[in-house]
Amino acid sequence: MERMEGVVDLHCHILPGVDDGAADLDASVAMLRCAAAEGIVHMAATPHTFDGRYETARDAAFAALKALKGAAQAAGIGVELSLAAEVHLDPRIPDLLRRDPGITLDGRGRYLLLELPHETVPPSLPEFLFQLRMLHTTPVIAHPERNLAVRESPELVSEWLRLGALCQLTAGSFTGVFGPAIRACAERLLTRGQVHVIASDSHSPERRAPRVQEAAQAVAGLVGEDGARILFVDNPRRLLRGEPRDALAVPEPVRRRRLFGWLCRR
Repeated sequence: MERMEGVVDLHCHILPGVDDGAADLDASVAMLRCAAAEGIVHMAATPHTFDGRYETARDAAFAALKALKGAAQAAGIGVELSLAAEVHLDPRIPDLLRRDPGITLDGRGRYLLLELPHETVPPSLPEFLFQLRMLHTTPVIAHPERNLAVRESPELVSEWLRLGALCQLTAGSFTGVFGPAIRACAERLLTRGQVHVIASDSHSPERRAPRVQEAAQAVAGLVGEDGARILFVDNPRRLLRGEPRDALAVPEPVRRRRLFGWLCRR
């Protein structure tokens, strides 16, 4: 596959000094340089919210974004930046959405990047997803492949999708960054047509940098080049614009398309 260009990264922790992402402005700029080299043209900064450790205040996030934009311009880095949030599952979310729809990926309340606990899935999650849909907000569930309960019971994801949720997987999951079990889960979800977006979830310029090209190659091996572009470029751009959910595409596995073509030739 040729190099993937025009990547839109809708999950990263690039703002300096606001959560467990970039420690300072120098680290943020280094991440931006890496992103540009990886073909990323837009990054939505998604600082942690309600995760029990980081309660990133919006004024602090906006100040960090302004500083980073200024540094990027001075450095001649052309990656576009916007501000959203990665919001940990919490009963306060509906009230937060009413007060500040700007926390969503599109900035108007349509698509919310929702983080689950890392080990479990609360039994109340289906009801909560339903509540979000009643607010006309579509939850985009962040990195479900890295949740232990999902790895043990991948069928959980089917119910979330039935309730209108979308799934965002991490690029590094497809390259083995998080180990073979998470890679296998990511590939399973992808080949079952349960993935809508792939993003970097980058946190630093070294250990968890915004690298996507290797992952795009791996994904293309499973859903083809067009399918990889849907997940790294087209769908993220549509979410950023707040386009209707039915505008999103879900790529089919390569082997399913090949089997269909073989049957048609018989």
